Amino acid sequence: MWALPSYDRLSIRLLPVAFVAIIALSACGGGGSDSQTSSGQSTGEAAPSVAANAPDVTSSGQSTNDATINVTANAPDVLDGADGKCSLREAITNINNRATTYADCAPTRAYGTNDKIFIPAGTYTTTIAGAKEDMNATGDYDILKSVVIVGAGAGSTTINGGGLDRVFDIAANDVSISDVTITGGKTSRGNGGGIDNKGTLTVTNSIIRANTGGNGGGIYGRVTVTDCIISDNTASNGGGIAGSGSVTKSTISGNTATAGEGGGIFNNGTLTVTNSTLSGNNTVWGIGGGVYNEGSMGGQGRLTVTNSIFSGNTAGRGGGIGGISNPFTKVAVTDSTISGNTAKRDGGGIWLKPYLVVAEEAIDTITNCTISGNTAGGDGGGIYKMSGGGGGLTVTNSTISGNTGGGVYSTKRKATLSNTIVANQTSGADCSGPINSSGYNLSSDASCGFTGTGDKQSVNPLLVALANNGGPTLTMALLAGSPAIDTGSCVNATDQRGNARPNGATCDIGAFEYR
Repeated sequence: MWALPSYDRLSIRLLPVAFVAIIALSACGGGGSDSQTSSGQSTGEAAPSVAANAPDVTSSGQSTNDATINVTANAPDVLDGADGKCSLREAITNINNRATTYADCAPTRAYGTNDKIFIPAGTYTTTIAGAKEDMNATGDYDILKSVVIVGAGAGSTTINGGGLDRVFDIAANDVSISDVTITGGKTSRGNGGGIDNKGTLTVTNSIIRANTGGNGGGIYGRVTVTDCIISDNTASNGGGIAGSGSVTKSTISGNTATAGEGGGIFNNGTLTVTNSTLSGNNTVWGIGGGVYNEGSMGGQGRLTVTNSIFSGNTAGRGGGIGGISNPFTKVAVTDSTISGNTAKRDGGGIWLKPYLVVAEEAIDTITNCTISGNTAGGDGGGIYKMSGGGGGLTVTNSTISGNTGGGVYSTKRKATLSNTIVANQTSGADCSGPINSSGYNLSSDASCGFTGTGDKQSVNPLLVALANNGGPTLTMALLAGSPAIDTGSCVNATDQRGNARPNGATCDIGAFEYR
């Protein structure tokens, strides 16, 4: 059931090799961005626009660009140096050639290694058909040299692939794209419906939306994303992104993996997700509605999530986060909320399994997290952990409550909990399978076998419903008189919100420190 077409698996496995891009999508928010505030809520504000012919300086006042080419507003997609209009395709060709091939796109300074193209407000739609051409004559925009591309703001400058090809195909160079919307890219069997990158790419204050690719509907390559919206893209694997890198202060939403894994993101390298929201992403029957961490067939996914929200994602397994593990992979989730996700099978919130059931594996960690309101059609409404010959899962100072299909499902006694609340599931037991306790845990039934030092079972922790209690993510507060207050062990210096522990005689159990 999980087998994919050979081209999907092959291309995804190639992600870590030298030909794959390093994409740094830095501050990609764009007009109408749903970036998080310190409270974890959407700002709904437009990203700052860039003025026409803005000075090319760094914070130190040094010039950052050599040649600068100004595209004509709403110029059609043509290659005609005598029509008096500088098209985006002409500007890119001049940069590629480091020569003024098209006279109506003459630069303001001499060509160098840090040239710039400015695209004013308008819509720039690809109309010259002809995919699989790599010299920028037809189809997608082929970028062959280092360049900085700047729009007038994601709400003002739109680059549309017109459904003819992907939007940008970037060779192994340093490329920066900022303040634009990239949409309408389409490549059914190739990679990167919006961007296929083989170089070092930075995308700033931009929106990547409604593109379609074989792998990586929005972007294919190793990715670093900051203040971005990547939404409504579609691919076989990695609806939003197929790659690795980092995602910071960004929204990854409404993306779909139609045939494989990773509705929002398919990670096959080192990926960090920080201060971000992954919501409403979907795999049809695959793994990882929000993000999939690859560990099968030699994959080396290492996923670190901090101060982030995974909500409303759907998958066959692992509604929020799903991963296959081996000795080289790892999943670490800290100070984050996994809520309202759905798995048609197991692992409504999180699903983790070794590639081979007898294989050694790294130890995955969940620290200072709230896992609530998730649903599994099978086992593990909150967490599903199947272990192999080594490794396992460590859960510390977390709150797992209100899930459908049980709280924690574990095999081979590979899940170890400490200072954690597992209580009041909507359906199913708090725990299924053998659980290790390192002490100071609390459960509302006796299914977890919490009998170690400081453990409490069959008690009500007196939790408040998931809400904004300060900090970048949602948490479940403790009511006054909760048996979790001042009865834990001080393992972490702060709670999920970043508030100092302890606030009393000793630390509280769970992700929330009462004050």
